[in-house]
Amino acid sequence: MELREEQHSNLPEKLILELEKLIKAIRVLSRGYLPTEIFPFDEMKKITDTVRDMVKQSHPGYDLAVPHLTHYYYMKLVIFAADNQGNMIVSFPIFVKQHSVEPMTLMKLKLLMFPS
Repeated sequence: MELREEQHSNLPEKLILELEKLIKAIRVLSRGYLPTEIFPFDEMKKITDTVRDMVKQSHPGYDLAVPHLTHYYYMKLVIFAADNQGNMIVSFPIFVKQHSVEPMTLMKLKLLMFPS
């Protein structure tokens, strides 16, 4: 009986913590960024790996343009909305690029300052 009372007494605290995390995530979403509270790194890794595999199957000459996960959290391109059933829909781009088969020419520019 005592154990159940402890579990129920912790329930409001856990619920409050989860609600605070959700509110923080919605604030981040409202600014156009991807929140780690909803999309943790391991989940983003799964998403980008799935997209990479799908792109390689349908378009073998293409790959992800942004391979590092941290870039997705700093891109201000996230859109979110709610559907008729109260589900949150989050949309963010995963850019792809064609593999470059030609070597790129690198140039070094030197800036010279002349007195006026």
